[in-house]
Amino acid sequence: MKPTLVAIAAAAAALPASGAAPATIAKAPLRATLLSGPPAHPVAGVPWRILLRVRRGSRPYTGRPPVLRGSGDVSLIRRLNPTARAGHFAASVVFPVSGPWRLEAVVAGKRFPLGGYAVDVPVSENVRVHRLTPTGEAAQPPLTFDADPVAAGDAAGNVYVALYENRVVGVEPSGTVTPFAGTGEEGFSGDGGPATSAKLFHPHDIAVGPDGAVYIADTENGRIRRVDPATGVITSFGGKVGVPVSLEVARDGTVYSAGIVRSSTPAGVWRTTAEGSTIIANGQVNSVTVAADGTIYVCQWPEWRVGRIDTARGTIRTILRGAATGS
Repeated sequence: MKPTLVAIAAAAAALPASGAAPATIAKAPLRATLLSGPPAHPVAGVPWRILLRVRRGSRPYTGRPPVLRGSGDVSLIRRLNPTARAGHFAASVVFPVSGPWRLEAVVAGKRFPLGGYAVDVPVSENVRVHRLTPTGEAAQPPLTFDADPVAAGDAAGNVYVALYENRVVGVEPSGTVTPFAGTGEEGFSGDGGPATSAKLFHPHDIAVGPDGAVYIADTENGRIRRVDPATGVITSFGGKVGVPVSLEVARDGTVYSAGIVRSSTPAGVWRTTAEGSTIIANGQVNSVTVAADGTIYVCQWPEWRVGRIDTARGTIRTILRGAATGS
């Protein structure tokens, strides 16, 4: 039976137009998985290996290699290389500077966040003191010491570094290091004479007063030693202050010190003037500081607390409490 004209027209209408666009097939989504990356405590300058697995749907990704991007104080860009296993990409990466970093992988224009990291500085066998300008830049190359240092600076740009090995050195703005106090031999002597001829016993802290005088926590001697900035003469300032490990000088020249417990010596915070020393709060305190308004704050490291001294009651009031990790 011959087809009718109506049947032929209907069949022709069912055919696709010659200019119609072809049907599109949606691509499967990309997935990127970090198999290995920065260590738990990354260190600037130390290389680590990143291994990234990328798949498109259920199949390994075989397109252009991913790019690792990092944002910190500076930027980090590293192209990952294909490995012997399909869809796996790897590279050796170095964080150039310390500080907070965020990483992401970019694959075929799609961004995959890889998380944030706190990058530390390398541990050195020697301890360094860095001097900074008011803008935060390094003033000179760091000073290296083979003993634990504690530093303080004055308004003229001089830095004073107390060393556990019974001495203090001065650092001029030019970087020249000279003896300032102590002979290096442990003991207690020298009051009324040159500070460079005096004996100290394991100083733990140092501070500079508003008049430029340098105060030293002569820890094992239970004293605060004061060095006159004009004459270089050392004296004992005030009276006994327990076992001082931290010093702070207020705007009025009063010295506050934090002392730890040692045998029968009480731990606490002491207020010292030229007339004498008085304990103003009891408690195991390892650091003390005085705000511009005279408020005294302390760090109680064994208890994971920051406190404020209530001078009227002689107590330490907790204002911030942390949790000891691993306890």
